[in-house]
Amino acid sequence: MDAHRQRELKWMSLISAVPAAQARKNKKVKKLLMEGVPSSVRYLVWAHLMDSKARGMPGLYSQLGKRGKVPAFNNIEHDAQICYPDHPQLHTAQGTLVALLQSYLTMVPDIQYETGWVL
Repeated sequence: MDAHRQRELKWMSLISAVPAAQARKNKKVKKLLMEGVPSSVRYLVWAHLMDSKARGMPGLYSQLGKRGKVPAFNNIEHDAQICYPDHPQLHTAQGTLVALLQSYLTMVPDIQYETGWVL
């Protein structure tokens, strides 16, 4: 078994053995973090360290999607059309990219969408 696979298995074992609420204080976790987290399990490790299951808010994304459009909505749609001309599913209000940005900007209103970063 190669070293990369061994590190993956160590992380998976640690995630199942150390409760999320205690993971950030655990010496073994800190040691493994210093060695680096394989990209294949990084999202799992991050979610575990942030205790995402305990902090999750079921239904939040759908609630945010039902709110009114943010002022920059037309700019977001336009930028999506320019950036991804071959992916029309991303251009519409129901498209994943536009919907995600709309929901995020609804959730965090002090963040302002800036157009003009399009190449």
